Amino acid sequence: MITEMILKKIKENNRKHKKSPGNVAYVSMINSCMRKNYYRHNYPDEETEHDDRTLLIFEVGNIFHDYIYKVLQENDVLICSEESLRIKVKNGSIHGRLDVIVKYQEELYVLDVKTCSYHSKKMPHEKDIAQVQMYMYEKKIPRGFLMYVEKNNLKIKMFKFELDMNIVNGQLARVEELFTHIDENTLPVPEYMLAGKRDCDKCPFLSKCIANQK
Repeated sequence: MITEMILKKIKENNRKHKKSPGNVAYVSMINSCMRKNYYRHNYPDEETEHDDRTLLIFEVGNIFHDYIYKVLQENDVLICSEESLRIKVKNGSIHGRLDVIVKYQEELYVLDVKTCSYHSKKMPHEKDIAQVQMYMYEKKIPRGFLMYVEKNNLKIKMFKFELDMNIVNGQLARVEELFTHIDENTLPVPEYMLAGKRDCDKCPFLSKCIANQK
């Protein structure tokens, strides 16, 4: 009974938002397979809901985020949290929500918090770096941190970054390319499939993608 109550509440908090009017890309999805993002835009009702296990994992991440925000606030370094952002680009816009802006040694920093099962040697991940770069760019704060927190023991790895316009411009160009495909109704290449990534197995648009390859 208690488990069902918890899952019901989590599902209420994670209900899909209605499709935004016009061309909208989300910061966290820019580096996803471009064809998948194309399908997401054109067939939003075909994207499957997360299963119960995934929803619980996400909720654990939210709990860790809230704890970190509280610690930062208690130490008087938290400027704001859960800050929305919007970047205008050709034919549309990029939306997102950064985790935290902190003040450290009289300077502002963007802080993006990631929870993980373990610290990988591959950290920081390229997609996470690109994400924090977009937050820094939109908020006009040229410094930022990526924080990876292990969920089982709270071990923390921190990485510091300066604003890199090469990365930002690459992300902006990628979004504009996606919007061009959407506006002209042309199918992007299946990036993940061509790269042999295992993510394709879980993609809700896999059958549609394979059919369009024939």
